[in-house]
Amino acid sequence: MQDNPAITYQNNAFDQVLRIGKAVSNLTRLKIIFILDQGPKSVEEIAKAINISVGTTSKNLQILKQGNLVKEEKSKNFVFYALANEQVSQLLVLLTNLAEKSLPEMRNLEKSYDTLPQTEISDLKNQNMATTYILDLRPTDEFNNVHLLELIIFHLMKLILKICHLSQIKM
Repeated sequence: MQDNPAITYQNNAFDQVLRIGKAVSNLTRLKIIFILDQGPKSVEEIAKAINISVGTTSKNLQILKQGNLVKEEKSKNFVFYALANEQVSQLLVLLTNLAEKSLPEMRNLEKSYDTLPQTEISDLKNQNMATTYILDLRPTDEFNNVHLLELIIFHLMKLILKICHLSQIKM
């Protein structure tokens, strides 16, 4: 049988797609993508965030790098990693949405945590910002990467003073 160029092309294309599939088919690598979606991090910061060794983190970052899902930048003695592009972030959202729609286990998991309060950013934006205060207690680097522009930013000591001031206003 003679090779069909269309089938050969399709097989080669799917082989490339499988590189992405391999890169995201591991819990540790999905956690790394999630961490990097919050902003660039060093290997040490990633390892600490997901509670694994630096060596294991490096090995998983190399697999993500082979799939062109992350990029690295060297700064002095440190290597910082970031998502390669916005599509990687979108892939994480797509996989999560697909799991929510397709897997009963994911829906059951969500139901078991329904008691946790959740507020969508769109709901926050619709609130009267003159009477609503939002405290974003994420680490500074995450906050600097993505935040609502309308938020007022305070350092911890200033925040404590501001809370005292706000409580006097609201009373």
